[in-house]
Amino acid sequence: MLTRTALASILISQLGVIAADAPPAFEVVVSTSTGIPVRSVFVEELDGEGRTLASTRTNEQGVGWLDDAPPGQVSIRVGRRLCGAVTVSYLTAYWLQTRRIAITYDNCSGEEWVVSNGCKLTLRMHTKEGTPISGVEFRTLDRSAVFPTGNGRSDDLGRIYVFLNWGKSIRGCLVRAGYQREKVDLDCPRGETPRRDMRILIIPDLPR
Repeated sequence: MLTRTALASILISQLGVIAADAPPAFEVVVSTSTGIPVRSVFVEELDGEGRTLASTRTNEQGVGWLDDAPPGQVSIRVGRRLCGAVTVSYLTAYWLQTRRIAITYDNCSGEEWVVSNGCKLTLRMHTKEGTPISGVEFRTLDRSAVFPTGNGRSDDLGRIYVFLNWGKSIRGCLVRAGYQREKVDLDCPRGETPRRDMRILIIPDLPR
């Protein structure tokens, strides 16, 4: 017959084996949209307040493990500020079983590392109520402005995209039937933030 001391020793030994063999809470598999593993990308486990509970990096196969998770729901975030991040939320860890999470993440496209040669401006046409206005035309005699899309007309979301080289400035007006003309001055001083949004109120014509 085993004594109480011997039984306690066996139980402690067994519990120790169980604890040592407890699997990771999450296995995070990160790959690009074309199926290529993303190696050495930062992976974080976050609580409901966005605080980091655990972190790791993926290996050569694009896999990272997070060893533990609290009761309740957590989020897993892949990537960081420079290259963008993907977050999967409302995850609950399994008990004594690894939960596998597959995440598609296209790493830096390279634009963060290229020095811009000018200003990328987005003009947003809207009514007093905030509704976007399509079909507004940007008219200017200055050819230094480049309109990458729409030939200088606002799209369904009221946007006109304009590119200006450093040091350039242009004058023009915004025209659409049924609305008053709006004069616009755009400039691109050196050292200015390369990307800017401008909201422009378009006012209906007064009734005659």
